[in-house]
This record gives sequence, C-alpha cells and structure tokens, in this order.
Amino acid sequence: MKIFVLGGSNFIGWRLVQYLGNTGNEVTVYNRGNHERIYPKNVIHVIGDRTDTAKLLKLAENNYDVVYDMCAFTGAQIKPTIECFKNKVGRYVFISSAAAYLDNQILPIKEDAMCGEHPQWGKYGNGKYECELLLKEAYNEYNFPITIVRPSYVYGIGNPIDRETLLFDRISKSLPIFIPYSGYGVIQLGNVDDLCNALYLIACSNKGKGESYNISGEEYVTLNGLVRIIEDIVGKKTNIYHVLPEKYGFAQREIFPFENNTYFTSIQKFKNDFDWKPTIGLLEGLKQAYLHWCKAPIKTNYTNEEKLAQILKGNGTL
Repeated sequence: MKIFVLGGSNFIGWRLVQYLGNTGNEVTVYNRGNHERIYPKNVIHVIGDRTDTAKLLKLAENNYDVVYDMCAFTGAQIKPTIECFKNKVGRYVFISSAAAYLDNQILPIKEDAMCGEHPQWGKYGNGKYECELLLKEAYNEYNFPITIVRPSYVYGIGNPIDRETLLFDRISKSLPIFIPYSGYGVIQLGNVDDLCNALYLIACSNKGKGESYNISGEEYVTLNGLVRIIEDIVGKKTNIYHVLPEKYGFAQREIFPFENNTYFTSIQKFKNDFDWKPTIGLLEGLKQAYLHWCKAPIKTNYTNEEKLAQILKGNGTL
C-alpha cells in the first residue's frame, strides 16, 4: 500500500509511523519537522505545513491508498485538505477524539451520542467535531472515503503530555499527589500501540467507510485507583490529598493530569466490525510506559502542584 501520514512526528503519529515502518508499505510522512526523528527505512519524510495547499495538492497526485490525518484540529485546517485529496485516496482516516462528545447520561458512550463543545474539553473537542462534520459532508456529497476514529485518553511509550509521566515523576520522588474532589471519577485509557494496530486494520480493510469508531481500552479506572496502580508499579507510596481546585484558584487539569469526570466510551462497534480487541491491559501498559520513562525520563511541569503545596503548607493542611 501507499500510505500518507499528515503529522506523524508527535506521540500518536510517531508511534504510528514506527508501526508502519514494520509493515513493508510505502509510507510518506508530511509535517513541519519540529521534532528530530530517525524515520524507518520505508518512510519518506517531507517537510511542509498542511496549510501549504499547493505542496499538499502536488503530493496528493500520488494517489495514496490511505491517508492518516493526525493533526487537524479545526474545520479551517481540514477543509482545504479534503479538496486536495478529493478523488485521490482510497481511505481517509481522521484521528478525532472522544472529547467531541457532549455530556451523556448513559454510559458507555456510543458513536451516535451527541457531539459539540463540552464544558470541560472546550474548543479542542469542538474543533475536532467541526472536522468530522466537514468530512461527513464530503462523504455524503461525493463519497469521500472517510473513517473517523475517536480515542479516549491515550497513554503509553513516548507520551510527551504530562499525564502518566507526571505521576511517574512525582511518585518516584515521593511528592504529594493532589486529586480534584473525591477522586472517584471513572476514566478510560487506551494504549497507543493498540490504537496503532487498530488504525492499520482500517487501512487493510474495505470496512468502515463513512463510519465513526471509538477506540480505547476495555478497562475503566478511578483517579484514586490510577494513582494507586502507579504507586505499585513505581514501588513507592506517596501522600494523596483530595482538594477543591477552585478554592485555591486552580482548574482541575492544572493540579492533576486527568479530569475528575466519569466519562468512558463503548468500543464494541469497532471490535465487531474489525474483529479487534485491545491486547495491552492497563496495568501492563503502564508498566511498559514506566520502564521506558525510566530509561529516558521526559521533563514534566508541575509548577501548579508546587504552588498548591505551598498554599496548603501555609494553612497547615499539608
């Protein structure tokens, strides 16, 4: 297959490119070159910006079997890209997000649930949904061969976002962990390598055109549980403090890397359509990520946590 990856230098995109490097396909990666990477031998790296439509249109003339769009975050970004690849691609896989969903009273959230600007995920989720609407419009108008993927929290080897790595860092240093509210919010994490496997299955199949799919892990965990699991993996205990973030002038995500919001999706539709299931359980995936982090720790930023610690020390709470 001839595969084109838009983005492909940051976390999910880079892991996908590494995965594709082991498939023997002809892969072209197009990004701004902001991350220094050594690409697999079967990968051609082209430096450019997706807003350079003339350059993108020229590349699209290669008529790719599959395009993976890893980096469209607004409708304005994806609209010209759709025009560039019109009638020039066999499948266009768009990486959206479960953040596109609105609050749902029935869990797990299925693909037909309402989408829009969620009060906690804000413009990021709404921007992804704008992209989805334009892609679906193109599918309905001229059968543009889209498949939309909505991952939940993605974790795993090489994650540069201050999520599990922040917890690895603070717990390994026996620093306190501040969890918003009760910490009983239930979340869903999906391993990046399971996601890459799922994305490749889409490329290898004629199924799923015009469809949207949730892809994530099968397990759910509370924020409290996640911290305790990572404590066991690291082999250290730390002090956990449940706090009201707004009382001290913080938003939830400013003091803890996950929202205390029960929010998880059903992945049954993708499992059924592609005979797929996650192979990396949460405990095993976190262990893999931690061992990788130990070899090359990623610098994390917990300035807000330290500010909160000083406040709590000052009032005698810590």
